[in-house]
Amino acid sequence: MSSTGSIIIIPARGGSTRIPRKNLRQLSGKPLITYTIEAALSSNITKNIIVSTEDEKIASVSRQAGAQVPFMRPDHLSTDKSQIKDVIEHCISYYKNEGCDYENVIVLPPTCPLRTGEDISKAYMKYRESDADGLITISKYNHRPVLCFVKNKTDRIVSYWAHEYGINASKLFNRTQDYPDFYADSSCMWILNICEFMKQKTLRLRDSTYYEMSSLNSVDIDDHEDIELVETLLANK
Repeated sequence: MSSTGSIIIIPARGGSTRIPRKNLRQLSGKPLITYTIEAALSSNITKNIIVSTEDEKIASVSRQAGAQVPFMRPDHLSTDKSQIKDVIEHCISYYKNEGCDYENVIVLPPTCPLRTGEDISKAYMKYRESDADGLITISKYNHRPVLCFVKNKTDRIVSYWAHEYGINASKLFNRTQDYPDFYADSSCMWILNICEFMKQKTLRLRDSTYYEMSSLNSVDIDDHEDIELVETLLANK
């Protein structure tokens, strides 16, 4: 069986600790997950847009938005402790058993409603033009991570790196312009060569390139403040 083409997987669990039924939460008149499905469709990369969920309502909404839900996710992959990498592996294995052996997978968390179809298509193009095994989306840190502090047991504030690793704090506190730019995995998208993913069992493959996104397009809905921010941004589009 030869590997061919790409598949988009949107992992969408029904449960959510901070925001109940988060993936179905209405944002400017549409369920949250619909934004990701519409972005995937408009990227024009593939028609194989799959939602992995254990939730019947999410499945129904996803199908109405244009995605496929060919199976219901097993309960053991639908808990608070379930990891996205295991969900992706389950989906890949499902299709392999069906005789579909894809070359690449694009993973789109549904909690990033401002990520656009253009973001997805540009990231995919960069990945395909590179010789990397994977791609992650990144955004600039607003603050330098070397300047992180923690509260200690004596009610003082101390350098995290000095406290945890014994690094001389005086070597860390330079002028901000002397530091390079630092980037975070924005967790908006991962593109993976499936053979390498199945070997390494991680979304952050050792040989990965990147696609830089703005901090606003990278907003990941985790709490009610994020919802308020996204609603404001959508209203001003």
